[in-house]
Amino acid sequence: GLFAQQSGMKIFANQGDVEVQAQNANLNMAAKQDIKIDSVDGRVDWSATKEMILMCGGSYIKISSAGIELGTADNVYIKSNAMQKMGPATQNRTITLKSSELNVKRCAETD
Repeated sequence: GLFAQQSGMKIFANQGDVEVQAQNANLNMAAKQDIKIDSVDGRVDWSATKEMILMCGGSYIKISSAGIELGTADNVYIKSNAMQKMGPATQNRTITLKSSELNVKRCAETD
């Protein structure tokens, strides 16, 4: 089923694809706050307020304001022509979808 107790569910497709499938099992998302995935023009940004962890087979990559932590019971392989150590750098979330939000509001107001 589809459920929204009070408010807060929107799915938009002005033109083209919106597709979600779990044909035999497991497509799970949960949020009390924070699940942010943006994709614009071939770039995908995943962001979290406090921490992001990617896990598989007991190995993990943990990203937070404290740094980046790699953990595994086995080897870490880095395949590269060269490796450069550079000074510290950070990046903030930059993707915004303001124009599509405006289009959605305009469509909703004409109903």
